[in-house]
Amino acid sequence: MSIHNESQYLTRSIESILDQTYGNFEFIIVDDGSTDLSKNIVLSFKDKRIQLLINKSRQGLSRSLNKAIDKSNGIYIARMDGDDISEPNRFEIQLEIMERNLDVAVCGTWIRSLSGDIISEWKPPIDSNRIKSYLVFENAISHPTAMIRKKCLAEKNIKYPVEFGYAQDYALWVSLSKYYPLANIDKKLLTYRLNTNGNTEKYNRFQRKYVNNIRLSQLEELGILPSNKEFSLFCDFCDWRFKSNKEFIVKIEKFLCRMIDKNNRVEYCNKASFCEEISDRWFELCHSSSINGLWSYNTYSNSMLQIDNQISSVKKLKFIAKCFLNR
Repeated sequence: MSIHNESQYLTRSIESILDQTYGNFEFIIVDDGSTDLSKNIVLSFKDKRIQLLINKSRQGLSRSLNKAIDKSNGIYIARMDGDDISEPNRFEIQLEIMERNLDVAVCGTWIRSLSGDIISEWKPPIDSNRIKSYLVFENAISHPTAMIRKKCLAEKNIKYPVEFGYAQDYALWVSLSKYYPLANIDKKLLTYRLNTNGNTEKYNRFQRKYVNNIRLSQLEELGILPSNKEFSLFCDFCDWRFKSNKEFIVKIEKFLCRMIDKNNRVEYCNKASFCEEISDRWFELCHSSSINGLWSYNTYSNSMLQIDNQISSVKKLKFIAKCFLNR
């Protein structure tokens, strides 16, 4: 855990780790230049498993986590943030999965997200091939849920990269996915707090910049060097900022077909899983544009991106009904 001025929720976060049903761990906390009561809160716990490391000046999350990993002695690295809450059996369940699947480098979980009084859920893919395909478009593992096999980092000399700023976890998963399977557990084992830093707009702006750099690097792995306009369209598509105009949909379809063709040649991702991931996203795009009437459904169903039986009959019927209503 790395903390910086997180005193508001820190006590509950630390308690959720100390109360784990699996208790054989060292709890390394890096105070990254906090100016509030965060350090005092950590010191108030008398649990011998806690080791507090203090950065005299702020080093940032990547350097702080790398420092904690270098100091660690365990086989696994379990991540946690200073404002989230882990379920009591989180470690126990993740450890069982990691011990049963010795090739898996990272194991995340589904999460609940908490923003004020609003609770939502995030259920990323659980299959390794789908996770790697998902990563081409966006992050697929919630950072504070991750359990990492430490030897995988050492074998490939991989660390949290400092050059990707707020998206260091996304960059780390992409790097590891080139060599090892990744996994998610289909259980909500963490409650994730949104927007607790008060700088959401600034954070999102920088986050988007770093995320887009990671997306671009993966397109280059596929052998695609997009124009600025193509890349802007692709990033809008990845961020679910769909546009209902027909030109946007036609251009995205063309770009996605190109991605499939390139992947079929270089096999950066599993071919079938990559097509399935794109097919799911293609459906969501066309469904969101049902304002265009039956043109949207016909464009979806006549495309090579559409895979038979990939989308449930109920979803398709709802899509057709919406298109009819917008004729």
